[in-house]
Amino acid sequence: MLAAQGKLAFERGEDQGGCVGCHGIAPGKIRFPALLTWKTPIQDVGTDGREDDLLHSTVQTGALEGEEIPAVTKKLLPVDTAFNVLATSVIGSILQSPFKIVADAARPVRPTMALTPRTQELTAAFQARSTTAVAPSFPYESRVLAGIWAAAPYLHNGSVPTLAELLKPAADRVASFQVGPAYDIVNVGLAAQQTRFNTTMDTTDWAARNSGNSRCGHEFGAQLSPSDKQALLEYLKTL
Repeated sequence: MLAAQGKLAFERGEDQGGCVGCHGIAPGKIRFPALLTWKTPIQDVGTDGREDDLLHSTVQTGALEGEEIPAVTKKLLPVDTAFNVLATSVIGSILQSPFKIVADAARPVRPTMALTPRTQELTAAFQARSTTAVAPSFPYESRVLAGIWAAAPYLHNGSVPTLAELLKPAADRVASFQVGPAYDIVNVGLAAQQTRFNTTMDTTDWAARNSGNSRCGHEFGAQLSPSDKQALLEYLKTL
């Protein structure tokens, strides 16, 4: 069975074009008190760096100035990093009570959720970029590939239309493609011909890695044989 052959390719080591090292389902860190997670490595694989750059740029915090989550985040400065604003906003949203305190006496008043030891665990989801790197590094978190067949276009910025294109060297990937609902079941992703919308995605190469639309990076699997690539695609359809 072709999918079974593809599973073998998926489970090869990274140096042999396999995927399991970054995208396999493996136990991750246990969160408080006993929440299981998947292992999702964070690393720079040469993909577009603009999203990471923007998160670490500085912004005016406005109405959030001075906000903090005790023992978890620091007070936001008048000008702070977008990353810190995001961390404060997201963690605060998770911790707040689903019941809002309102002035209407006819509605129940509930207190906000008290901080617990689990609060500290939320900070692990926000890891700021290292400031000691010799060269710029743009790390992103990998993902398990369950349902990957339905997640086109690919890479974190949607710059690659199909999984077949993603298995090519970046220099060989299409520079532009149409966006729409038509699906390519062979190459797994957006069909080359779309009729519903008149939208085209134009991408850039390594020379413009920080364009926001760069198709560069993540060349794992590019060295696989055509037959192994075909088998791998069939396996990815089963996830």
